[in-house]
Amino acid sequence: MVVDRTEMRTGENMNTEENKPKGLRRALWPVLAVVALVAGYGAVLYADPNDSGKTDTADDWSGPNEPAASVGSPEASAESVAAKEELATIEGTFFYIDSGSEGGELWSWTPGRQPESRYKSAKSKLFVDATVSPDGRHLAFLVPGSEYPKVDLVVRDLTKNTERTIAKGLGQGGEYTMDAHWAPDGRPMILTQTRFGTAGIVLRWFNIETGDKSQEIEMHGSFPRPVPRGDDGYDLYYLDLLADGVRDIMKREPGGRVTATGLGPAVEDALGQPLLGLGAMSQGADQACVTVGSPSGIRTRVLNCKIVLDVATKMVVYSPDGGFKGPVLFLDDGRTIGRFSTFVSMRAADGSELARVDEPALLRNLALLTHTT
Repeated sequence: MVVDRTEMRTGENMNTEENKPKGLRRALWPVLAVVALVAGYGAVLYADPNDSGKTDTADDWSGPNEPAASVGSPEASAESVAAKEELATIEGTFFYIDSGSEGGELWSWTPGRQPESRYKSAKSKLFVDATVSPDGRHLAFLVPGSEYPKVDLVVRDLTKNTERTIAKGLGQGGEYTMDAHWAPDGRPMILTQTRFGTAGIVLRWFNIETGDKSQEIEMHGSFPRPVPRGDDGYDLYYLDLLADGVRDIMKREPGGRVTATGLGPAVEDALGQPLLGLGAMSQGADQACVTVGSPSGIRTRVLNCKIVLDVATKMVVYSPDGGFKGPVLFLDDGRTIGRFSTFVSMRAADGSELARVDEPALLRNLALLTHTT
């Protein structure tokens, strides 16, 4: 489905050429302050599990109200050291995936302890698409199905070391290939693509405890991100192409109603760069982590976020120079976890840093899946 942006922009927070808020460019002006961010969009925009990326520092952050300090300046260095000394460490457990040529391996790491290998797969298991449930108990991944190129969805209980096939004969592949998404509010449900439809991809929710599955959900777009509604349902936010060729983040309600957020046109108007991908949505749907620029090849579906935006105001909440190393993890209380070349940082909803922990060298080239408490 191609959405007509002229119709979508008639509501609140949607802009027409005749009635465009004068503050739009000012609202996104902080993005322009990080020139290196825009200039570097010709580089790889999707996280490569074998690419450690650039070395990031505490001075790589810019927010909506002040420019970033110059990296390496005396003022920046002093503030960096002082801030790091005052920061708490990050509690909980991180899960990583190593999707190597010899199969795949799941690792967990609790700060203060040594990393632990939790499960090593055979070559026949497609660990590049693996994902861990919010409680850290289950691992979901794909295996080749009986009929090529279809695949089966398998869930492994990491506490009991048992596996069950949840869905068979899934049609996944090409531009719209997606990995499975766990319900972000902790329910034992997983969303995955089942087949290709006439106008896009078809998704279903699967309950891993009861075996129930939802009705088919047809969606024209990519990077679907479920967000709890509070009424036992989920809105889906995803990237789609509008009628005028501009990409935007769309919201699909359970009943099928689709509306545009306007983030894509706002970003393109301010930066002259198209929206490229939706890395993550907060559980309140008030913030989104996105990547902008031109496609450079999709080697994995772990999207490297660049900018965290406020969905309602279209303002930049924070934007690290060079972006994050991998996706941003939105926690249920509004905090976020962003990963860099040598450390992981926890931020408040306004972008201020709350805690930080250095990653063991063993894990720095692996893909970060999730964080549990």
